Parts: sequence; structure tokens; C-alpha cells
Amino acid sequence: MSNKINEILDYGLLSEFAYLTLESKYYKVKLKNIYTNENIIKYLKVDNDEIKEIDKEYFIDNPDKDAHDYRDIKSSRLSVMIDLLEDYSLVDFTSDDGFMSSDFQSMAFKNNSTKKNIVSFRGTDCIADREGT
Repeated sequence: MSNKINEILDYGLLSEFAYLTLESKYYKVKLKNIYTNENIIKYLKVDNDEIKEIDKEYFIDNPDKDAHDYRDIKSSRLSVMIDLLEDYSLVDFTSDDGFMSSDFQSMAFKNNSTKKNIVSFRGTDCIADREGT
């Protein structure tokens, strides 16, 4: 039973990866839009000053925000999510990246021991939904 509970907890945390702002200016410039476990870990560990070097406009427009807000992740989950990337490998990442203004994002992971694939999605919020058209 405890293995099933751990698996469910893993799936919940893996779903949070889909909410990372991997289409951010920092990720594009510093990590060249290369989606690997190593780059995601680097992104999760980056601090305010490093992000400000690349995307100072974000902090000017949002002075009360920090690196966790920028990445759209709770600071309390950071170390657990980094640890989780030891057990799961990122297989694929896709985002509409503004094409349809939907915020759609999905990530495919593979469990390194079972080889089972897991897909996590970030929901959509297109302009038509926001404007009610």
C-alpha cells in the first residue's frame, strides 16, 4: 500500500512540473529552451539576482515577487521536486508558447526504474475564454 501512496504523491508532484514557467525569458536565454532534467534543476535553483540579470522587467512590474513566483512554484516544494528528478526523466515538453495564448503546456516523464510513462498537463486559459467570446 505504501508504494501506491508514494506513486500517487509522485504523480501529484510531477503534475506541478507542468506549471513551471519554462517559456520564461530566463529559460529561453540562459538554458536555450533545452528541456532536460539538468536544465530544469538549474532553473529551479536559480535565485532572484540571476533572473534579474536576464529579465529585470518582471521584477520592475512585480516588485513584491521573487524567483519562486517567477518560476510559478511554491518554495516549500522545491527540494522535493528536485529530488523527484532523480527517479523520473523528462522525455518531452511542449507548450503553445503564446501561439494560441492558451498557456497550454505538457510534459512527459519516464520512471527510471519501472520505465512507465507519465504525462502532466497545465490547463488552458485562452483569450476567448478570458474575454467570454
